[in-house]
Amino acid sequence: MRSRVSGERRLPEVGCTGAPLLRLEGVRKQFGDEVVLDRVDLEVPGGELVGVVGGPGTGKTTLMAIAAGLLPPDDGVLRLFGEDLWDGPGFARAGVALVPDEEPVADRRSCRDVLVCAGMRHGLPRSVAERRATTLLSVCELVDVADVPVWECTAGQRVLLRLGAVLVGEPRVLVLDDPFAGIDAWAFGVVRAVLREFAATGGGVLCAVRSSERVASWCDRVVEPFRELPCASDSNSR
Repeated sequence: MRSRVSGERRLPEVGCTGAPLLRLEGVRKQFGDEVVLDRVDLEVPGGELVGVVGGPGTGKTTLMAIAAGLLPPDDGVLRLFGEDLWDGPGFARAGVALVPDEEPVADRRSCRDVLVCAGMRHGLPRSVAERRATTLLSVCELVDVADVPVWECTAGQRVLLRLGAVLVGEPRVLVLDDPFAGIDAWAFGVVRAVLREFAATGGGVLCAVRSSERVASWCDRVVEPFRELPCASDSNSR
């Protein structure tokens, strides 16, 4: 596998470090008689990785869908770049992207073709999409499988490909729902490095996982929908 050059930055600047990019205020969601989220407050500043921990049925997947602008809350406000995501201008919603947790397993396109097609879906000319695809193959350490059909890739490589397909649109906030499930240690390390590189550009990351063990050591904050958890780095410093 290709090694990452220390200090190398290949993603474009997308935000302002420290400035709030995504903010949920008093978000509430109910399905039938079941209240899934109740007055949730959450903030994702530029340059930070925020982990949301919760097992099945805790509401983390619903929270990720709301944060990505795919599901409206019943109550509360979701602000992206200071604008109400549902009532504000359309450009706000375009700045946040959800990394999907699955893809067609029989996809016979090459990894390069997937990224080029993703760029063209974002309205990029083919030549620009091809350049971004080449960059993201390097960022996601997929150069060695660039021309390999997706269905022949490992689970970890497919996760990285989905991440690259979202990054080609140059979002300012990334939302991920349990991206580390079923991937090996190499892929986990690369995903973590790519998210860190994205945050270094001023982007914000909101990542939902089932356990705090895999994120507390590298997320800036780890939260549950209703209460904040200490990061490993915080507890070690006390």
